[in-house]
Amino acid sequence: GFSFSDFFASPTAVFLLGKIMKIGLMYPEFAGCMLLFNMTPGSRFVRLISKMIPQEMRAKLIFAERGDWQELICVPRGMSSAALVNWAEYVQENHEHSHLQTLTSQVPQAARALRIGAGWTCSWHVQCSRQGLHQPFELVASVYFFADARPAPHCRTCCGPQRLTDNEDAENSSSCTGCFTADSDGTVLLEVELRQGSCVPTLAVLCLGPGAEEKACSIDPRVMQSIPDHHSRESSSVVKPGATADFWKLCMHILCLVSVICLAYGLGAFHSRT
Repeated sequence: GFSFSDFFASPTAVFLLGKIMKIGLMYPEFAGCMLLFNMTPGSRFVRLISKMIPQEMRAKLIFAERGDWQELICVPRGMSSAALVNWAEYVQENHEHSHLQTLTSQVPQAARALRIGAGWTCSWHVQCSRQGLHQPFELVASVYFFADARPAPHCRTCCGPQRLTDNEDAENSSSCTGCFTADSDGTVLLEVELRQGSCVPTLAVLCLGPGAEEKACSIDPRVMQSIPDHHSRESSSVVKPGATADFWKLCMHILCLVSVICLAYGLGAFHSRT
């Protein structure tokens, strides 16, 4: 999801955001709406920004937390459902495999999106790998359909939220499969979110037709088995618990807070002069 800590730690990002907001106040037609979506739920930086920026600019901002797709898409000024497909493809480009992804506390979400027409059928298959995992995990899989409509798309839940756990006693507890036939043009979104666990290899397939499970089975199991050790080594080399990590985390938060205050002060001074 979106991290305000990383965003405001970048001087370039803060400078560009302040510049866009100043121009938006001077020329209202320049910035009709600004979307900040897929953000970490309960972020305190969102509350700080919403209280400190001028009211004229605040009305142009849409803040949507991770998983709050209706707030992002089902509003007249929100993102189009077609653009949701482009976003999902862009995020997926950062992964080596088009369907496999390891969910972690830093990257707790996998998303797949697909445009379909009226009468078309799509299917999905989500599966978690238990191999190499020594801690309990829990994932939640959800499927939404955003039907094209005016002034904004309508959302329908096709599946879920369905829990996927490491409970071996429950049948198919670590996988789910389904299909959906659309009655109008629109976009299907498959979302898988990590609720518990640290490093869970996840297979998420969304495709046209009823063949998602067969497509998932065609993937070499050795690819799935090779992910846990690779990402575990990667995570352990990046995240080192202890006093040093806590110190830098505190410095990051202080830097973010100073950036927010400076940005809000600059916008307030500019607004008072105009």
